[in-house]
Amino acid sequence: MDAIGGAAVVGGDEAALVRIVGGDAKAGVFEVARHVRMLLERSGLAQQEFASRIGVPNDQFTEYLTAETSPSAALMVRMRRLSDRFAKMRSERSD
Repeated sequence: MDAIGGAAVVGGDEAALVRIVGGDAKAGVFEVARHVRMLLERSGLAQQEFASRIGVPNDQFTEYLTAETSPSAALMVRMRRLSDRFAKMRSERSD
């Protein structure tokens, strides 16, 4: 389990869920947005490419990044898997 700000990230091959720990609902949305941004940056993909690969329109993905809305748990799992896959590919290329 990794801690990201106020959110606990439970990762694994089959599950990657974000649980908001404490705070009000709006603070939780900001923590989720921070985690989404971290996944995007870690993947090395452009925002539009990342959104396309997880199956959401770019404007909807922007709402996740700006904490206007939060993605579903299933979408968070998709984002985590995508980020993991591209981060691994990038690290293998640099070795």
